[in-house]
Amino acid sequence: MFNKLYVKIKKNLFEIIFVIVFLLILVGLNIELPYTIYIPGGTSNLTKSVRVIDEQTNTGTYKSLYVLTLKANVFTYLFSKIKNNWDIIENKDISISDENYDEIFERDRILLKQSKNLAILKAYNKANIEYQTLDNYTYVIGSECDIKIGERILEIDGISIKNKEEIHDIVDNKKIGEECIVKTIKNDKTYIRNIKIKEIDGKKVLGVYVIDILDIDTMNNIEIVSDKDEAGSSAGLMLALTIYDKITENDLSNGKIIVGTGSIEEDGSIGKIDGLKHKMLGLSKEKYDVFFIPYDNLEEANEINKKYNLKMQFTPVKTFDEAIDYLISVNN
Repeated sequence: MFNKLYVKIKKNLFEIIFVIVFLLILVGLNIELPYTIYIPGGTSNLTKSVRVIDEQTNTGTYKSLYVLTLKANVFTYLFSKIKNNWDIIENKDISISDENYDEIFERDRILLKQSKNLAILKAYNKANIEYQTLDNYTYVIGSECDIKIGERILEIDGISIKNKEEIHDIVDNKKIGEECIVKTIKNDKTYIRNIKIKEIDGKKVLGVYVIDILDIDTMNNIEIVSDKDEAGSSAGLMLALTIYDKITENDLSNGKIIVGTGSIEEDGSIGKIDGLKHKMLGLSKEKYDVFFIPYDNLEEANEINKKYNLKMQFTPVKTFDEAIDYLISVNN
């Protein structure tokens, strides 16, 4: 019996090995590890992706920087161990409420949407061009309860929610352990849940992290086209500069290639960003005339420059106005 089995296995050895290897690869690809792989990225041409009806002529090019990311499985994790400048980042270090890769990406897509609207808002304010605020939407970007990332909060206890401050007001008038009836919507599906008030760091909370996104109507009908893989808020500064140059008469770019990174806040300040190493490494082989970074990333940028001998020139800025003033100064 055993001899027959041995002969049969020997005869079909190649097929057996193939099946075993195939199954191991399949398992390795489908086991998600709690890490994200960061890879040096490149630039996105915002001059092409930002479209404005009746836009003004500008002769230069605006580009934002991006980082390539991979979901960590057995194979990408092992490969990143031997690949230069592929860094393994624990998801807990880039998450708000211990999210997995897909949840982090979904949150970053919401932050990208907010960044686009803030960029429009700041560009129009700077250009003194009228616009209309149509509505405000409150999105969940982190959760420690049954509400999911990407849901929009519509009502709490029957009260329509217009912004995140109204959520705070309702929660402040509740007791810890008391329930709220929360109505949300996502992908055209409505959810109603009973959520208990929690205490975190000595504060009463609903258990969600939220942001407000304004719906803005502009006379120029701006369209910002993003690739399906684009996410995050770090293109905010460059989006605002691109829009501003397209809706004003002055050719701010003046034939230059202007690259940069940095989120834009409601007050016009430029926020610190993550992944600067991979953005600088991705940019190091490209040509540019001006490279903006957030002022709060200056020390990190200098360290990266020195460590990788990049010899890159960059301009740190604290505000949107500061970036515009710099471009005006180099044009004079």
